[in-house]
Amino acid sequence: MEGLKELRRDMRRIANSDLNQELRDANKEIAERIVGRALPNVPVRTGRLKATVRALGNLGGAVGKAGGAAVPYAAVIHWGSPKRGIARRPFLRDAADSVESGVVDDYERRINRLLEKVSAE
Repeated sequence: MEGLKELRRDMRRIANSDLNQELRDANKEIAERIVGRALPNVPVRTGRLKATVRALGNLGGAVGKAGGAAVPYAAVIHWGSPKRGIARRPFLRDAADSVESGVVDDYERRINRLLEKVSAE
Protein backbone atom coordinates (compact mmCIF):
# COMPACT_ATOMS: atom_id res chain seq x y z
CA MET A 1 0.00 0.00 0.00
CA GLU A 2 1.53 3.25 -1.12
CA GLY A 3 2.10 5.76 1.70
CA LEU A 4 1.44 3.32 4.54
CA LYS A 5 5.05 3.30 5.75
CA GLU A 6 5.12 7.09 5.85
CA LEU A 7 1.76 7.21 7.60
CA ARG A 8 2.95 4.86 10.35
CA ARG A 9 6.09 6.96 10.81
CA ASP A 10 4.07 10.16 11.05
CA MET A 11 1.55 8.57 13.41
CA ARG A 12 4.37 7.58 15.77
CA ARG A 13 5.80 11.08 15.55
CA ILE A 14 2.63 12.97 16.41
CA ALA A 15 1.39 10.37 18.91
CA ASN A 16 -2.26 11.36 18.43
CA SER A 17 -4.21 8.60 20.12
CA ASP A 18 -7.41 9.30 18.12
CA LEU A 19 -5.62 9.00 14.78
CA ASN A 20 -3.71 5.94 15.97
CA GLN A 21 -7.00 4.32 16.97
CA GLU A 22 -8.48 5.10 13.54
CA LEU A 23 -5.58 3.29 11.86
CA ARG A 24 -5.91 0.34 14.24
CA ASP A 25 -9.64 0.20 13.51
CA ALA A 26 -9.07 0.24 9.74
CA ASN A 27 -6.55 -2.59 10.06
CA LYS A 28 -8.81 -4.60 12.38
CA GLU A 29 -11.71 -4.26 9.93
CA ILE A 30 -9.61 -5.75 7.15
CA ALA A 31 -8.42 -8.55 9.42
CA GLU A 32 -12.06 -9.31 10.32
CA ARG A 33 -12.93 -9.59 6.63
CA ILE A 34 -10.07 -12.03 6.14
CA VAL A 35 -11.07 -14.13 9.14
CA GLY A 36 -14.71 -14.12 8.05
CA ARG A 37 -13.69 -15.51 4.68
CA ALA A 38 -11.24 -18.01 6.22
CA LEU A 39 -13.50 -19.58 8.86
CA PRO A 40 -15.60 -21.73 6.49
CA ASN A 41 -12.36 -23.22 5.10
CA VAL A 42 -10.62 -24.09 8.36
CA PRO A 43 -10.17 -27.88 8.57
CA VAL A 44 -12.23 -29.24 11.45
CA ARG A 45 -11.56 -32.43 13.30
CA THR A 46 -12.23 -31.34 16.89
CA GLY A 47 -12.93 -27.64 16.31
CA ARG A 48 -9.99 -26.50 18.43
CA LEU A 49 -8.10 -24.99 15.47
CA LYS A 50 -11.15 -23.13 14.20
CA ALA A 51 -11.77 -21.70 17.68
CA THR A 52 -8.33 -20.04 17.65
CA VAL A 53 -8.77 -18.12 14.39
CA ARG A 54 -8.87 -14.42 15.20
CA ALA A 55 -8.50 -10.97 13.69
CA LEU A 56 -5.89 -8.51 14.93
CA GLY A 57 -5.35 -4.93 13.85
CA ASN A 58 -2.61 -2.64 15.05
CA LEU A 59 -0.61 0.28 13.69
CA GLY A 60 1.54 -2.15 11.75
CA GLY A 61 -1.23 -3.78 9.76
CA ALA A 62 -4.03 -6.30 9.57
CA VAL A 63 -3.37 -9.85 10.74
CA GLY A 64 -5.40 -13.03 10.72
CA LYS A 65 -3.97 -15.55 13.18
CA ALA A 66 -4.63 -19.12 14.14
CA GLY A 67 -3.21 -21.38 16.80
CA GLY A 68 -1.51 -20.77 20.09
CA ALA A 69 -0.15 -22.77 23.00
CA ALA A 70 -3.19 -25.07 23.05
CA VAL A 71 -3.10 -25.56 19.25
CA PRO A 72 0.60 -25.61 18.30
CA TYR A 73 -0.12 -27.49 15.07
CA ALA A 74 -1.91 -24.58 13.36
CA ALA A 75 1.08 -23.61 11.20
CA VAL A 76 1.63 -27.20 10.09
CA ILE A 77 -2.03 -27.51 9.05
CA HIS A 78 -1.93 -24.13 7.27
CA TRP A 79 1.40 -24.47 5.45
CA GLY A 80 1.62 -28.25 5.34
CA SER A 81 4.51 -30.58 6.04
CA PRO A 82 5.53 -32.83 3.13
CA LYS A 83 7.92 -34.65 5.46
CA ARG A 84 4.97 -35.66 7.64
CA GLY A 85 2.61 -36.22 4.73
CA ILE A 86 0.43 -33.24 5.67
CA ALA A 87 -0.95 -31.29 2.71
CA ARG A 88 -1.06 -27.52 3.00
CA ARG A 89 -4.45 -25.96 3.79
CA PRO A 90 -3.72 -22.22 3.57
CA PHE A 91 -7.14 -21.03 4.76
CA LEU A 92 -5.84 -17.63 6.00
CA ARG A 93 -3.58 -16.96 2.98
CA ASP A 94 -6.35 -17.89 0.55
CA ALA A 95 -8.83 -15.70 2.42
CA ALA A 96 -6.43 -12.75 2.37
CA ASP A 97 -5.94 -13.18 -1.37
CA SER A 98 -9.68 -13.37 -1.98
CA VAL A 99 -10.54 -10.16 -0.10
CA GLU A 100 -7.56 -8.16 -1.30
CA SER A 101 -9.16 -6.60 -4.36
CA GLY A 102 -12.33 -5.76 -2.44
CA VAL A 103 -10.61 -3.91 0.39
CA VAL A 104 -7.79 -2.08 -1.37
CA ASP A 105 -9.87 0.88 -2.57
CA ASP A 106 -11.70 1.25 0.73
CA TYR A 107 -8.48 0.98 2.72
CA GLU A 108 -6.73 3.47 0.45
CA ARG A 109 -9.55 6.00 1.00
CA ARG A 110 -9.26 5.59 4.77
CA ILE A 111 -5.47 5.94 4.67
CA ASN A 112 -5.73 9.09 2.54
CA ARG A 113 -8.18 10.61 5.05
CA LEU A 114 -5.74 9.80 7.85
CA LEU A 115 -2.86 11.32 5.89
CA GLU A 116 -4.89 14.52 5.48
CA LYS A 117 -5.55 14.63 9.22
CA VAL A 118 -1.88 13.98 10.00
CA SER A 119 -0.85 16.76 7.60
CA ALA A 120 -3.19 19.15 9.43
CA GLU A 121 -1.58 18.32 12.82
